[in-house]
Amino acid sequence: MTLFTATLEYVLPISKKYRSENLILSEELYKEQLEYILPIDTALTQEHGDIELQITFTYVHRSKEGQLVQHVRKTTPTTITITPIAAWSDFIPDDALTSLDQRLLKIDAMIQDLNEFNDNLDKTKADNISLEKNIIQLTSHGNKIGDAHLLPSGGNVNENGVPVVEFGNTTSRSVEVNKDIGYEVVEF
Repeated sequence: MTLFTATLEYVLPISKKYRSENLILSEELYKEQLEYILPIDTALTQEHGDIELQITFTYVHRSKEGQLVQHVRKTTPTTITITPIAAWSDFIPDDALTSLDQRLLKIDAMIQDLNEFNDNLDKTKADNISLEKNIIQLTSHGNKIGDAHLLPSGGNVNENGVPVVEFGNTTSRSVEVNKDIGYEVVEF
């Protein structure tokens, strides 16, 4: 069999293209068997999915009478699965990853956490103020958030006559109510 040429024949799973590649016979045996190596530029892993393949062994020589004798042997067709690179982490245990792989995975996890944090921040950050019936409250995307505060109807005003809102943490804010625009913050 060492005189035979081994050709790998297969059909790519997505494009359904037929491919063939000559295999390289290794100089050393593998577990007392012939070992064939794929060329480095193989297209076998070009597409992910189930790949049908078979190996054809061919050998041509001349008989003692000078006639060409052709020998062809084929393996039984089989299927192998090429896993997409994004799914490798589903199969590789953590202890098999290199330190660089582990750092890249940590960075990816941090990016996902930051994206989730930013999405949550965008959904809950105050982007406006609501004023209804002397009650002022922060809003986020039209939804009321935080504590509502009752504006004083009189008596509790600053030196300019602007109502002062008292918060529970002893902080005061002056707010000027304008019927046309709803509110205006005068001082913080």
